[in-house]
Amino acid sequence: MYGEVYCVDDKFLARLDHFEGHPYLYRREVIMVRIISRAEDDDDTAVASVAEDKQEVIECSTYLRKNFDQSLLNEETFASYDSSGPHGRPYMPE
Repeated sequence: MYGEVYCVDDKFLARLDHFEGHPYLYRREVIMVRIISRAEDDDDTAVASVAEDKQEVIECSTYLRKNFDQSLLNEETFASYDSSGPHGRPYMPE
């Protein structure tokens, strides 16, 4: 499994909570993540300083779906989501 790691402040984390519907639709949980690689041109020194050796395990928050609906497994998936991507599914805030 792969993903992206970002360093955010409490204000931005609150915005993410709202975006993800925490704690009603998704719940935020802390997981341990092993950083196995990083782009050479990555300017994110905050994440880089937390995982100096590219193999260190760090604590990260993630959002997990509550009450998972099996029918979601039949939906189209995206390796990477961009609101203005070719999929035609822009983010629509409530």
